[in-house]
Amino acid sequence: MTPLQAAARQYLDGITKGDLAFATEGFADDAVLEIPFSSLPVSRVEGRQAIQNLMTPVIESMARRDWSNIRFIETGTDDLVLMDFECDFEQVQARGSYQNSYHCVIEGSGGKIVRWREYYDARIGDAVVGREAMNTAVVLDYATSFQKENSRTLVERVFHTDAEYLVNLPREQAPETIDAIPWSGLWKGHAAILEFEDIFEANWTVDEITPTDIIAKDDDVIVFGRMVLTAKATRKVADTPLMIRFTVEDGKIRKYHLMEDTYGVVLSHRSGGHFEVDNNGSKRQEPRPNAAA
Repeated sequence: MTPLQAAARQYLDGITKGDLAFATEGFADDAVLEIPFSSLPVSRVEGRQAIQNLMTPVIESMARRDWSNIRFIETGTDDLVLMDFECDFEQVQARGSYQNSYHCVIEGSGGKIVRWREYYDARIGDAVVGREAMNTAVVLDYATSFQKENSRTLVERVFHTDAEYLVNLPREQAPETIDAIPWSGLWKGHAAILEFEDIFEANWTVDEITPTDIIAKDDDVIVFGRMVLTAKATRKVADTPLMIRFTVEDGKIRKYHLMEDTYGVVLSHRSGGHFEVDNNGSKRQEPRPNAAA
């Protein structure tokens, strides 16, 4: 077995075990996974972490994941693998089993997988994946494509035309935050969301978005995680936990509501001054007057 064939087999073994970190050990960091004929919202992802994110809801929706009739087809080169196999999965929810046949075209370099292109009967696959897994795939598509794909293309592709995009609180509830956080508040519709994107990109560089937990039920998907941003004006870093609630309908995002460490985000843009705080029985200045600006 060549190193590339071994990496391909390890991917299947990792899925059987439910261990996606192990499954993708043989993938290059910038590897691409493509599912050309899938009607799922995401048919292409780039990067080992993005591949793990895409496969997570699939793994979680299946209680048993077995492969059979695995066969490699010789290509005459170690950097190209053709592989056929069949699956026999048992779903967590009582919707029966899932069987399908697959053909994969796997390209490699130095024994690492750089492109995995997967063909199967998408009609069978999409029928059993379920609405919640499909909605989660939409959310992960947006999270992994943010600030990587052209903003207009991404917004038009993943949001309904009248979608609501809410960051922290509506402006009417906290008007004093707008000067400090001009991208906060409610943005509705493609034009408004693109305006948000312009303001955000003028102020921030996204260093990292890491989902840690995802809860999906019916049309709602809630993502808990961590986001690391660098303020372009000050070069200060905001490392904030986040919670985003998505509502997905018909394969597109209808509502987006993000909550973050607002105080920490504001401080990353702070170049001077302080807040006057009156709570817990005392008045004080935050940050402390002697704190570095």
